[in-house]
Amino acid sequence: MFASAKSILKRDPAAHSLLTVLLTYPGLHALWYHRLAHWLYKHHLFLLAEIISRWSTKRNGIVISPGAQIGKRVFIDHGIGVVIGETAIIEDDVTILHGVTLGSRQSHHGQRHPKIKRGSFIGAHAQVLGNITIGSNSKIGANAVVLQDIPDNSTAVGNPAYIVKAKPVKIKKSPIFIGDFFILIKLFLNCPMINRTKFMANFNFVCNSIMCCFLCSPN
Repeated sequence: MFASAKSILKRDPAAHSLLTVLLTYPGLHALWYHRLAHWLYKHHLFLLAEIISRWSTKRNGIVISPGAQIGKRVFIDHGIGVVIGETAIIEDDVTILHGVTLGSRQSHHGQRHPKIKRGSFIGAHAQVLGNITIGSNSKIGANAVVLQDIPDNSTAVGNPAYIVKAKPVKIKKSPIFIGDFFILIKLFLNCPMINRTKFMANFNFVCNSIMCCFLCSPN
């Protein structure tokens, strides 16, 4: 669990020391209780697992079902109001803000809660519902209601959530660049201080150099 605390110290600008994280962060404390409750759950000691889980909820304000599978270095920031269902799967390095629900939409046995893949970020009060997958390194916006799979490296916002697509920025070449170039050549030729014979002798070399720059430049 020290790895989780060190990870929180790196990811949270409000964390001033490792000791502060260890002693005062409810999300970290809730995960400690959950590790014990989950071990008991896997060994079919369901009642004792639930008692520890309820005790953790009372102390930290975070509801984590003993059956939930939670990876390493998970950061539950603030934590108040977070609910994580029994069959939820959270992989390593996931960040979850306060008020988030990883819930189900159907009351049946088997996988019915979300899977949050490595490195994802779930914004405050987001509702991720059902047997869906949030892709690696994806972001879910605050108050989003997610009802379908989100691909890797995506950002989803809204109710119901939709994927935000960033528009590529197109850099247009200035149409007056070539015209300015020839104006500059004309000024050189009209200048009495320029040796026109030497200039014209090197003009072909200059033009070839300019064309090479255009051909080698990206896009």
